Amino acid sequence: MEPKDYILNTLITFVNSSEKETNETIVARAIIENRDKLDRLSLESIARRYHVSQPTISRFIRKLGFSGFSELKSSMKLSRYIVQQASEDKKIGDITENIRSVHTDIITAVDEILNVDENSLKRLAQQVLSAKRICFMGSELSMSILRLLQHKLLSMGKDVYTILQPGYQNEVLSLMDPDALLVAVSVAGRWLPVLDREALQKCRCTRILLAGHPYDWKKGGFDACYYFSTRDLGNQGYHTLMSYVMILNRMLYQE
Repeated sequence: MEPKDYILNTLITFVNSSEKETNETIVARAIIENRDKLDRLSLESIARRYHVSQPTISRFIRKLGFSGFSELKSSMKLSRYIVQQASEDKKIGDITENIRSVHTDIITAVDEILNVDENSLKRLAQQVLSAKRICFMGSELSMSILRLLQHKLLSMGKDVYTILQPGYQNEVLSLMDPDALLVAVSVAGRWLPVLDREALQKCRCTRILLAGHPYDWKKGGFDACYYFSTRDLGNQGYHTLMSYVMILNRMLYQE
């Protein structure tokens, strides 16, 4: 699971990646929809409104890593504060100014791709080409970008997956064969704590980190690290990741 500070992100990702409506999905939605008034609600009131049992809610809360409803409430309050801080003072402004600002962000991020080590890019392409089964893991946005590469590799006869649900990511680590390739993608470092380090180190396959920020990848349990940016660009790094993936995709087309 994600760090508890990001419980709101964890719940949203859980609902987004669910394949069908389950009791756990209902509980996750209940928490999200009532996040602003969770302090004033009881397990009984949520159970009654959403037609699930109190034990079902309690089990899901423990599955998220909390001791109980009170701890979840405290974490949700902190998670909301983080989101509010990130969006503070961001009101609708001048359209021209916003266009120029976004344009500058994109140009800055895309220009960063010119600093990428070409030899490391070739090594990554070779490792991807030599693997029969490949599993990409990362945040929801990272995985949406990696799907471009996934479709190309699938057309080449490879088994390729983009796994974004936190709990399932750690489960998959124990199931990967020695001849498989794991590519974990981290743009700004927020997603990495989701991975269970012990499970990652026990994983029998080759483990690669694709990063847009400095990271002690050996200590983190990876066999190699490829940087798509020479500096941490924060959320702008997603633009750089997109450029990097497009280059990789074009390289594979030339094979």
